Amino acid sequence: RQSMNVLLCTPFSIAPQFVQGGIVIWAQNILDYYSSHPSDVHIQVSSFDRKARTNARGEEGLLKRIWFGVVDYNSAIRNARKQLKSHHFDVLHLCTSASISLAKDILILKMAKRNGVRTAVHFHFGRIPELEQLNNWEWKMIQRVARMADSVITMDLESYRALEKHGFKNIHYLPNPLSLGIMEQISSFNNTAREDRKLCFAGHVIRTKGVFELVEACKGIEGIKLHVIGKVTPEVRGKMEEIADGDWLVFEGEVDHQVVIQEMLSSGIFILPSYTEGFPNVILESMACGCAIVATTVGAIPEMLDITSSAPCGLCCDPKDVEGLRRSIKFFLDHPTEAHQYAGRAEKRVNEMYAVPKVWEQLVSIWKGVC
Repeated sequence: RQSMNVLLCTPFSIAPQFVQGGIVIWAQNILDYYSSHPSDVHIQVSSFDRKARTNARGEEGLLKRIWFGVVDYNSAIRNARKQLKSHHFDVLHLCTSASISLAKDILILKMAKRNGVRTAVHFHFGRIPELEQLNNWEWKMIQRVARMADSVITMDLESYRALEKHGFKNIHYLPNPLSLGIMEQISSFNNTAREDRKLCFAGHVIRTKGVFELVEACKGIEGIKLHVIGKVTPEVRGKMEEIADGDWLVFEGEVDHQVVIQEMLSSGIFILPSYTEGFPNVILESMACGCAIVATTVGAIPEMLDITSSAPCGLCCDPKDVEGLRRSIKFFLDHPTEAHQYAGRAEKRVNEMYAVPKVWEQLVSIWKGVC
């Protein structure tokens, strides 16, 4: 078989000096699988890692973030240009989080076209339906990028449908994968005892993750312990403790990832009440850990949990809906048999649809279809 050469333009480094995020996790999962499973595909990575600068955070750092982004991307674009000129590639796969980095995406796509390389743009965000409604500059840039690319990949079906509605024929839906490493960790802790009335949240402990609504929703439910995993500021912790007014709220802080998995395995319910999400890895992980899951109807979560089917894998409510959140949590607590059924379906679904071998197979098929 003839081999295929792919230039993967993405942030991928897990070194602490670089910005971390969902794209890095995706790239690590794909590259780990690629390196351990020989095939007729050859990947060369062009780094689009951005340095983590503590003096460019917060609203007051917006202009600094834009400036540092220009500096970081300028170097990355030069490196990608050099790779395109010095090697033969069949496909350039470009990962993007949109916003102002769409300008960078347009430059990369133009460079690839000049070098006769086919392109696949991978939209790693779940805001496309929202941006379509706004019809703002970002939506117009997304359409321009989608027209320039030979293939467009979305990580959620709503984004796929929004682009399809506007006449795009070159789009593919590709879910994010659950890594082999996580599956191995889960297998190694398979004797962990589960506590049905133990609730778990894992992520950034900030307002937009719905943590205040979470504590409000849990307040007054008897016999529970809510374990909150992740870095938390004294201010946020203080406000959550004030709302809780009791010892049922437990802060675990930042812990190793294997501890997160153990916490999920020992919890009856995993809860993610975010205001916004893309394709959250913690949902994949909690599904694989066999948790009953309560989350919000944002990003790809509804399709991940298959909530519109006759056999859903979790319960969803609207963001900021405290009463809806409380009802969902109490349903699982009051109906343990149904909670276990939901959890079993979630575990089955994540292994059938989101395991990295399945996603890798789809990704290679997209690349081959572009050539």
